[in-house]
Amino acid sequence: MAKKDKTYLRAFTRRISMGGLLCVEWLLGHLPRWCIAALISPLYYVVYPFMGRMRAITLTNLRAVYGPAKDELFYQKMTRDCLRRAAGLMIDMIYYVEHPAELTPRVITHGEERLREALDRGRGVIAVTAHLNNFPLMFVSLIQKGYKINVIIRPMRDPEFSKFMFGQCEKWGVHMIPTKPAREFLRETYGALQRKELLFIVIDEIPPDNAGVPVTFFGKEVKRATGPLLFHRKFGSPVLPMFITQDEQNRFHVHIEEEIQILEGPAEQTDAPNMNTMNAVIEKYIRFYPEQWGGWFNKRWSENQRLADSG
Repeated sequence: MAKKDKTYLRAFTRRISMGGLLCVEWLLGHLPRWCIAALISPLYYVVYPFMGRMRAITLTNLRAVYGPAKDELFYQKMTRDCLRRAAGLMIDMIYYVEHPAELTPRVITHGEERLREALDRGRGVIAVTAHLNNFPLMFVSLIQKGYKINVIIRPMRDPEFSKFMFGQCEKWGVHMIPTKPAREFLRETYGALQRKELLFIVIDEIPPDNAGVPVTFFGKEVKRATGPLLFHRKFGSPVLPMFITQDEQNRFHVHIEEEIQILEGPAEQTDAPNMNTMNAVIEKYIRFYPEQWGGWFNKRWSENQRLADSG
């Protein structure tokens, strides 16, 4: 297939996906969640055969991590489970935004005393997280507890989906901070920490070329952006890893980990070990909950996967 044809196909697929998402949003505003889930679940099996590109990316990443330790049955099942779970997470996200009172009893928070102690220092908190489970609902649950939430976000490829997500966040009360333009980005991020609020940074993404420092992730060298360290040096704000997972009873668990002990010193000497420490916490959670990590869908999660960009 020619490159031009692939571009048109991806654009068409995005429009169809966006249309379906808006349809689900409308239905969730008028029908119970269980009813929507019952209607949509069978559609997954219809759509799955047409998700070839996403299946291929997921399989490539899984094989890169587990190699011969797992068989083909594992890879195929994990791919199906990850994609099916992703669809359910989107439904949950939209539904609980419209019905926040129903979310509260379904969330169990672990280690909240660590967050309170960190905030008591009066320097705000740098919360590092990952694309694990329904991480937007973690923001919502914390807002329901009275915390002020700010989230750094990179420009999205799909402007329509970006508009949709910003609209959802506005409903939640989440303050989204785009990384561009740079001057506005710094003003907003600095302001959040000066107001003694939480600044969330999703760090399991591959930074732009010629940026970030090398870390070890699932036995491979990848790059991680050093944003948490830049803000820590500027304000002395504590760095806390925070994640959300889901159990078999469909309850959400917000995990607030112990504060990262940042090595002080010149950036060229301390950035890599500090980011490796944060990255190790992320990897621990992904190993515990591999089917809940959205990074499997990203062809750029590993530097070694960049060859797939030419496919």
